[in-house]
Amino acid sequence: MKKIITSILLLIVFASSSYATHNRAGFITVKSIPGSYCLCDSIIITTYTKTSSLADRPTLPVDWGDNTSDSAVQRAYKLNLDTQLYPDVSINVYYTTHCFPGPGTYTITMEDPNRNQGVNNIPNSVNIPFFLSTTITLDSALGCYSSPVILNQPIVVGCVGQPYIYNPNAYSPNGDSLSYSLIPCRGASGANIIDFTEPHGTSNFTLNPITGDLMWDNPRYSNSNPVDLGEWNVAILISSWRKDQQGNYLYLGNVTLDMQITIDTCHVIPPTIGLLAQDTCVVAGSNIRIHVVATDPDGDVITLTATGGPFEVSNPATFPQGVSGASNVTANLNWLTDCNNIRRLPYPVTFTAMDNDPHPNPVNLTDMTTINISVISPAPKNLIDSVHGNTIYPHWNPEICPNALGYRIYRKQGFYSDSIQCPCTVGVPSSTGFVLIAEITGINDTIYADDNNGLGLNHGVKYCYFVTAFYNDSSESCASNQACAQLTKDSPIITNVSIDTTDVTNGRIYVAWSKPTQLDTINSYFGPYKYKIYRSNGFIGAQLRLVDSTNSSPGLSFADTTYYDSLLPPINTLDSAWSYRIDLYSDDTLVNSSSLSSSVYLSIAGADHTLNLSWSEQVGWTDTLYKIYRFDTVAHAWDSIGTSVTNSYADNNLPYHVKQTYFVQSVGYYTGNGYVYPILNNSEIMSAIPIDNIPPCSPDSTVVNADCIAHEDFLTWNNPNLSCSNYVAGYNIYYSPTNKDDYELIATITGSANTSYLFKDTTSIAGCFKITSVDSAGLESKNAIQVCVDNCPEYSLPNVFTPNGDGFNDFFHPFPYSYIKDIEIEIYDRWGVLMFKTTNPDINWDGKNSSTKGNCSDGVYYYICKVNSIHFDGIRTTTLKGFIELIRK
Repeated sequence: MKKIITSILLLIVFASSSYATHNRAGFITVKSIPGSYCLCDSIIITTYTKTSSLADRPTLPVDWGDNTSDSAVQRAYKLNLDTQLYPDVSINVYYTTHCFPGPGTYTITMEDPNRNQGVNNIPNSVNIPFFLSTTITLDSALGCYSSPVILNQPIVVGCVGQPYIYNPNAYSPNGDSLSYSLIPCRGASGANIIDFTEPHGTSNFTLNPITGDLMWDNPRYSNSNPVDLGEWNVAILISSWRKDQQGNYLYLGNVTLDMQITIDTCHVIPPTIGLLAQDTCVVAGSNIRIHVVATDPDGDVITLTATGGPFEVSNPATFPQGVSGASNVTANLNWLTDCNNIRRLPYPVTFTAMDNDPHPNPVNLTDMTTINISVISPAPKNLIDSVHGNTIYPHWNPEICPNALGYRIYRKQGFYSDSIQCPCTVGVPSSTGFVLIAEITGINDTIYADDNNGLGLNHGVKYCYFVTAFYNDSSESCASNQACAQLTKDSPIITNVSIDTTDVTNGRIYVAWSKPTQLDTINSYFGPYKYKIYRSNGFIGAQLRLVDSTNSSPGLSFADTTYYDSLLPPINTLDSAWSYRIDLYSDDTLVNSSSLSSSVYLSIAGADHTLNLSWSEQVGWTDTLYKIYRFDTVAHAWDSIGTSVTNSYADNNLPYHVKQTYFVQSVGYYTGNGYVYPILNNSEIMSAIPIDNIPPCSPDSTVVNADCIAHEDFLTWNNPNLSCSNYVAGYNIYYSPTNKDDYELIATITGSANTSYLFKDTTSIAGCFKITSVDSAGLESKNAIQVCVDNCPEYSLPNVFTPNGDGFNDFFHPFPYSYIKDIEIEIYDRWGVLMFKTTNPDINWDGKNSSTKGNCSDGVYYYICKVNSIHFDGIRTTTLKGFIELIRK
């Protein structure tokens, strides 16, 4: 009976083990179903199993992550590979659809017992469940989402002593960005497998987070220790990201690829792939041809294949898949692209070369190489500019790709002399100086009115434009040709608004302009001509008022194009900027007006021994440089102290509370021809005083040398001015008798070079010190370092005294002691009767019984003494026990 039970148990164990030895690799992919508002998906579960296993799964259980599940998703087909490259491997594909209840993030999971037996880095793998998951985000506002597709089989053989490389060749049908990371393989309920480890080697096992290249450098082997032989499982998390309208990358989901690596001893060297092209770009509509060469150093037959995005589109690339040859093989990838292939991200293509090992027990080795092909939209053609009034109209031909959403218009003042390389540079890089000024939706809307957002463009400026087409996934075409234009010079153009005199009531401003040279004086404006000069306070020009006009002239040849403004009402050039407009009149009819241009207005803010200068202006020309002048009170002259290409300048290391005086001169130009160059304009003259609002640095090293005999602490510290340069003028010394009490100021030292202090106290030199720096404004440093020092207390008692009234040794008291707060002493006779007690550290027992006041007899007495000594961390108590002999004779 016992034998029968044993046989049954053995049979059950064997059957269970055979049934469980099963899953090698797998993944779950999701594809959005059109017309379902992005809520319904096709779900494909792909598993790689051990063919020789008795286990088989016609159905699999799936949890949809929305509180629903399917216990039996049907298998669509099973394919037994069982080749030299994939020995004992079957592919199982399960297909179903599912509609989710609404927008949100869902994680689809599948758990199946069990993995195949003998996986090196998964202890007891035969009893560990196989777990897969895929996370998806459903939100129609972001666009429908389909997960990445895994195009390369996740089971590859490698050799000991030779580099191993694999790439899943993940392809996003939506053109989303992908990233890759290694994660632990997971088991029951999705938990990380206990004691799971990554494969190891003589170097690193790494995964490129951008390309997905998995590298294992030289798996190891020795006769005594076959370290890396056998099967290994790793998991790669492939995450999807999508760029929104604001340029931010949004996380959409991920696919977990659980894959298996088999490392074997090999008789051959793997083949190598050579390409005549690397990552490349092509304009949609062009044909791309990539020549691939694979060679085998052992002379074995090589089989060459290719997978990737170009084979997944409606106009797929062609490649002679499975082409073979001895020693070497060549093949060409050809892809005639079209407008539907345009997308922001490139299409990856992975080429795989596999040799045919002729040895017994063969191991077929592979080499993989991945390149990226970017398909770029062609540029809009025939961009030209036309001018009307103060508006420029760029216009161009419609984009030839009908799936373009619209156009982006870029503008720059002045001609861009370099070129934008197409097709591998898309859009208009910011390094060109061009700025995006508008975006037009609609492929047939091919004209734009640039009036500078209603403010009007400036005369005298050459405006240059580029136009690009953009698409649904934020991809952008190559840039069009560059087109430039400038407004007709039919109005006065201001060149100078410069402060001549700075004063609150008697300011004066120099105004100059360039006269019109393209005015129609024959058919429209016959003269006589004059200019009217308007000014307003500030930069806006909302309250322009006429301040003066020039005399009428029959022609435009007069040179009266400068003006000094000092008329009433008084001009306060100290406290405000001033703006001007020049109007041209012909026979009292307004012809045209200049753009509004202002003076440079300077502001100064005081800081720690620094004055921060900043200035503002609103002008029609381009200022590229600013010169900063400071008045030298010794030489009584203006000194150029620096320049700036921005609207700010910091004048540092200034003496405290000494007034400084400045003005700023702008240096600019018009991009058009026929104007004064350079254009120079001065700000008002402004004065300010540096303040001191930044605390100085604290000493960063403090040393305390304690002398218990002399009852003194000698403090030394570093001078922060030698390293921090924050204008230390002196120091404050703070002291606390313990490290628990509040600090009090005990000394102030003048002079940064005085970096020592002597602290004396006969009661206690224990305590903590802090030293702060003080500057000339009285600001004190923060975060001072605490340094503590301790006493060296002493307290000892004699063993005999003679209270006989002879004036010598008449009292029992300690030897000279130090740093004692108090004591508690009790003295007993030999029968244990208390004779004397006190808390006085001097004791001073005269040999009498404190109760009877009578003399104690000669003899030996016992004492217990608690001594409370003073330390930096508080009072410490020690207990002394001993004998004292009383002798009167």
